[in-house]
Parts: sequence; structure tokens; C-alpha cells
Amino acid sequence: MQTRGIFRVSGSAKRVAELQLIFDTPPNYGSQLDWTGYTIHDASNVLRRYLNHLPDPVITLEFYEKFRDVHRKSGYIPNQSKHFAVGAQRAMD
Repeated sequence: MQTRGIFRVSGSAKRVAELQLIFDTPPNYGSQLDWTGYTIHDASNVLRRYLNHLPDPVITLEFYEKFRDVHRKSGYIPNQSKHFAVGAQRAMD
């Protein structure tokens, strides 16, 4: 993947609505979709909306801290958290 920040940049509201309709329509539910004319941001918006509308989170509260611990132990800090951590450290100095 070469596009950074795909979930921070919004796609076109019109194209996102079209994609949602395509993915919600039987019998193919978007499986035959030609992605020409859609951007990565359109696709990421549809995915984010799908995940936000699930009845339960993908990572349940029961496993959330365990999931975060894996990232902490690996030294991985997402960009946003990294900036927060640097700012927090400066405030403590």
C-alpha cells in the first residue's frame, strides 16, 4: 500500500453512497464491482462505515488490552499515538 492516511481523508460522499448501495444489493453484493472511478479513500470510507455499523466490535473489550499489548511489546506506535506520546513526555519533563 502506498497511500498514507487512507482513513483520515474522506472520499466523495456521492461515490461512497454508490458503493454502499452496490455492496448492499443482492445477489452479487459488489463482488463484480469495477473499481474504475473510485478512489482508495472512497473504499476506505465504505470499510470504516461497515466496521462502525457492526453490532459488536471486531476486537471485543475482552481482548482489547491484549491486542494493544502486542503493539506495545513490538515497539509499534501508530503515528497519531506517537505524536501524543512525544507531547506527553515533553509535558512531564
